[in-house]
Amino acid sequence: MTMKKIAITILTAPLVGIMTASAGEEVVPVTAPSSCACVPYFGISYVDGEQSLNLFGTPQSYDVSGLRFVGGVDLGNGYSIDARYEKLSGDFPFSESQTQDTDSDELRILLNRDFELSETLNLFGGIGYGWRDALLDTPLGSLSVSGDGVLANLGLEFSTGHYFASLVYTHCFTQNMDFSGAGLKKEDFGYLEATVGYDITEQLAATLAYECNVYGDQYLEKDHVIAIGLNYSF
Repeated sequence: MTMKKIAITILTAPLVGIMTASAGEEVVPVTAPSSCACVPYFGISYVDGEQSLNLFGTPQSYDVSGLRFVGGVDLGNGYSIDARYEKLSGDFPFSESQTQDTDSDELRILLNRDFELSETLNLFGGIGYGWRDALLDTPLGSLSVSGDGVLANLGLEFSTGHYFASLVYTHCFTQNMDFSGAGLKKEDFGYLEATVGYDITEQLAATLAYECNVYGDQYLEKDHVIAIGLNYSF
């Protein structure tokens, strides 16, 4: 993708890219650049917002904050591998007078392909894997909600000068849902994320992203979060 400074959900595990090479009895100097760009990037963001847990039949919202790590490799020819890991913590309202510590994790990995529509606008889409869970400490013990599924995303990227932006929808085709060891009803869900950014240098960029749940009622929902961070391309 043309703007690896944008955190694409990914999303959100390790994959290995394979590059081909030729060998022979006689070595011939080659001056032309390789067709495989294979440019890695990495980013970190501070995240703040609101999530919901529905463990007892009624969704309960609570504030969360934490860190988001993004990374990947631009493979060239419009292809890229993009990953994201996010860890958030908050105080879940277990009762009217009591809150409990809650941690949630989310991982996304996608193989993306972008298509140039104009000098400033790209269309991109991808497919991959996603996983997330939440751990709630209660007076009765720890409760956990987890799930995974196949991810598919579709979005647009815009860039001009030092500025760039993107809008992407990520859909999860849920494969498994689990509540403390017991299976739950599977339901698909979708996120919408908007990102704006500024290239500080050729390699370093500042980003601001807003993400919210726009489809599906889940046991664990990301109501809305804002992420502010820096991305670096090597």
